[in-house]
Amino acid sequence: MKKWTLLLGLWACLWTVAAADSIPAYNFKIQVKAIDLSEDGVPGATMNDEVVMLVYKEDSSMCLPQTLFSGFFTMDSLKRTRLYGVQIDSVDAQDTYTIALLERDTRKSVKALDAICKIYLSQLYSGYVSGTNKVGHFELLDDDDILGFWRFSGAELLSDKPMMKKFESMNYFDWAVYKLEIKR
Repeated sequence: MKKWTLLLGLWACLWTVAAADSIPAYNFKIQVKAIDLSEDGVPGATMNDEVVMLVYKEDSSMCLPQTLFSGFFTMDSLKRTRLYGVQIDSVDAQDTYTIALLERDTRKSVKALDAICKIYLSQLYSGYVSGTNKVGHFELLDDDDILGFWRFSGAELLSDKPMMKKFESMNYFDWAVYKLEIKR
């Protein structure tokens, strides 16, 4: 009887540890809202935006950023808001997080755009922030447009306050306004 009790106790301990390991340490939600679609003001436009959202984590030990989320969705006059969940193992206050929001006008896959953005993330971000084409984002992304980049720290992510960022972008004749909100 003692053997069975011991085995049952050991099994319960192992099961509890395995279950605890499968629970993500941190979850947050990103709400994407299209205030003004980029494809709604020009004659012959599609009247919808094909959007790619990429979320990256960077820390001092990484050669390349880690992709936390990559997704494709369509925004139109009827569907202007999307909500996505992101799960990560841990958040350190010194980590850097970057959200890239792109409007896909080519046939590039999300994986291809993720690879390009991952390799050239710092250059694309600094070019976006400065308003210049430093790295030649037109050469990297072709006709795909940058709707916005948002960079924030792990300390900001750990706070209980929701974070918001509004993007206003003009790519040729396509004017777009998007708002992102991050909540726990």
